[in-house]
Amino acid sequence: MVFGSGVKEPDVSWDGRMSLAHHDVDAVDARIARKYAGEIVHLDLSHNRFEDLRSVADFARLTTLVLDNNRITHAVHWPYFPGLRTLWLNRNRIDNLSVFIGRLSAAFPNLAHLSLMDNPCAPSFFNGGSRNENADYRLFTISRFPHLKHLDWAAVDDKEREEAVRVYPPGRLGGDDAAGAAGSSRRRSSSRRKASSSSSSSSSSSKRGAQGADVDQAVQDEEAARERESKREHRKSQQVKAPKKQGFNYFEEP
Repeated sequence: MVFGSGVKEPDVSWDGRMSLAHHDVDAVDARIARKYAGEIVHLDLSHNRFEDLRSVADFARLTTLVLDNNRITHAVHWPYFPGLRTLWLNRNRIDNLSVFIGRLSAAFPNLAHLSLMDNPCAPSFFNGGSRNENADYRLFTISRFPHLKHLDWAAVDDKEREEAVRVYPPGRLGGDDAAGAAGSSRRRSSSRRKASSSSSSSSSSSKRGAQGADVDQAVQDEEAARERESKREHRKSQQVKAPKKQGFNYFEEP
C-alpha cells in the first residue's frame, strides 16, 4: 500500500512486528495506525523525533514498545497499555525520575522489562553516575513495578526487590522523589524525632496540667480556711460578756 505525501511504508512482519525506525517522524501517521493498530504487538519507533505518544494510543495489543533515541521527557503522557511487558527508552531526555516513573507505572502496570540507559534520570557509567546513585535509582524504579524482571542491563533478583520495598515502601507518596536511601532514612528519623517530641510535649503538658490542678485545689483550701477563721473572729467580736455583780448594778446610778 502506498500512503503518499512522503509517508514511508513501515516494515511489518507476519508475527505482528512493525518498525518505523529511522523514519525521521514525530508521530505515527493516522493511515498507518488505522491499517495496522489492531494486529501489531511489537512496535519499533527508535531513532525518530517522538515527544508525544498520542499517535500510538490505538495500538492496544502492544506487548513491546521501542523508543530509543527520541525526544521523550518526564512530562510525556502515556496511553494505558496493561498488556505492555517490554519498554525501551534508552538515550532520551528524561530527567525527573519520580514524576516519570509515577506516570509510567500507572500506564504500564505489568511491565517486566524496562531500559532507561543514558537518560539523565538513570545515573550509570553511561552518564558519569556513581555506583551508589545507580543503586538508588534501581531501588526506586523497582519498587514501583511489582512485575519488573529486568532493568537496564541487569536482572532484578529477590534480594534487590526486598531492599527496594524496604527503602521505598509501596503506596508512599506519591510525590515521592528519588532522593536516595540515605535521604529516606533521614526523613524517617526526623519523623520519629518529631513523634517523640510530640509525645514528650503531650506528656509534659499532662504533668503540668495535673500539677496546676493540685495548686488550684491547695489555694481553694487555704482561702476556705481563712474564710472560716474570719467568721469565727466576727462571731467573737459580736458577743458581749455580762460583768459579774459585786453588790451593785452596773446599769444603775449609785
